[in-house]
Amino acid sequence: MSKRKKDKLLLLIDSMTPSEKRSFKLFVNRVKGGKEKLFVQLFDILDKMENYDEEKIFKKIPDLKKRQLSNVKSNLYTQILTCLRQLYRHQMSEISIREQQDFAKVLYSKGLYKSSLEMLERSRKQAEQNQKHFLLLDSIMFEKKIESQHVTGSMYPKADQLAIYTRELMGELALMNQLSNLSLMLYGLYLKRGYAKNKEDKEEITHFFESNKPIVNVGKLGFYQKLYLFQSYVWYNLMIHDFAGYFKFAKKWVELFAEYPLMIQPETTSFIKANYNVMNALFLADKNDKFLEQLKVFEGIEDQLKTPFSKNEQSTFDTFLYIHQINSVFVKANYTDPHPNFKYVIKLFKTNAKKWDLNRSLVFYYKIACVYFGRGEYYQCIEYLNKISNESHPEFKEDIQCFARILNLVVHYELGNLELVYYQVRNVYRFLMKMKDINLFQKEILRFIRRTPNMNNQTIKKDFVNLKTTLLEIKKLPYEQRPFLYFDIISWLDSKIDEVSMVEAIKRNKGIA
Repeated sequence: MSKRKKDKLLLLIDSMTPSEKRSFKLFVNRVKGGKEKLFVQLFDILDKMENYDEEKIFKKIPDLKKRQLSNVKSNLYTQILTCLRQLYRHQMSEISIREQQDFAKVLYSKGLYKSSLEMLERSRKQAEQNQKHFLLLDSIMFEKKIESQHVTGSMYPKADQLAIYTRELMGELALMNQLSNLSLMLYGLYLKRGYAKNKEDKEEITHFFESNKPIVNVGKLGFYQKLYLFQSYVWYNLMIHDFAGYFKFAKKWVELFAEYPLMIQPETTSFIKANYNVMNALFLADKNDKFLEQLKVFEGIEDQLKTPFSKNEQSTFDTFLYIHQINSVFVKANYTDPHPNFKYVIKLFKTNAKKWDLNRSLVFYYKIACVYFGRGEYYQCIEYLNKISNESHPEFKEDIQCFARILNLVVHYELGNLELVYYQVRNVYRFLMKMKDINLFQKEILRFIRRTPNMNNQTIKKDFVNLKTTLLEIKKLPYEQRPFLYFDIISWLDSKIDEVSMVEAIKRNKGIA
């Protein structure tokens, strides 16, 4: 990895858009002689560098001494952030509110108490409008300090008001903290374990949820309190396989922004995630037509918002869009001609352009492998399954890790590597036992695959029929539907029984002409 990728200053410069760079040059040149400053010269050089090269820097800037470089880089980093803060202060309410609080402190230090209180009043109103309760508390606490230490002429009427307001706000913040903790812990639990594997698993998740969920009156909750509550129900229902409940609260999450339209701009990422989860609920519940309708809506969400995404928001949107565009391949059984972005996602992984986190990467690896399996491109399928199983991901996406190994056995069976399959079954079984993820579905698949080297051509079709019958019975059992979400094993068996392609079998089962 080049030093460019490691250096935080270079990462910051790389993240800047052309318009942000132009704004920065105007910002630093606001004082005469700005272009002669060392940090400005350093910015120009680093912006054009392919790889970090200190010798080149010193050659380009003769006045720069080696002992100065660290301080100049630090100054440049601070100047860029200061410029960006100034640039986005009207788009990011938190920056604007804190700026007014800072102005209030400056006015206070000058002994201008009434002017300071007026500035705090402005910050309070903006904090209330944007539901920024913690910043609101900062403004109120500073206002109380001024009122308690200085005669402002408003002490008597305000004392009781501030005391009551603070007490109510602290209660709201405490509840918000409880709900945000619950949402965060449930999401962490989902990332680690995936879906509930059995009755005990569901009971454990339910006990955790109920014991940590505060008693609330939803009608009296504010925006963020409702947001964290709905998110908590989303993760909970997803984990226990209640896809109707999952859809219900994902929809409530989206509708919350209709109730508070001013919160879409400061919470765009959450708005995007809400819409993603509505689509995911429809996908998991096999509501294919509604899923495809919602995908069209999602693809035009930036135009709907009428404000350009930030880099972070664009990255989040792109990630979720690509996931569901790949899901559309499964929904439409269009393996031979998948969505154009399928190839683009492959390219992104090869260039590491997106730098997705481990959670997203594992999801993409598995979905890409499943598309290749449906296309009958088994070596490409193995390539992406190996990206999951060849590296250690302790206590993370355990469900995908398990099913990647199951699918890998099936792929090698398709390739005729029966001896390899026979010996790998034991390793897979040990892994599943270690993950505590062995279920009836997996036991039947492993038992079947282990017997394949001894099967003969005269009886193998009957073996496939028997396996299908067994799995369909298993699918009726509570907590045994989870495996069928990861791999369309029934369509694969149908393709073997009826001697048709996997794609044709999938289309038949989905009723696609």
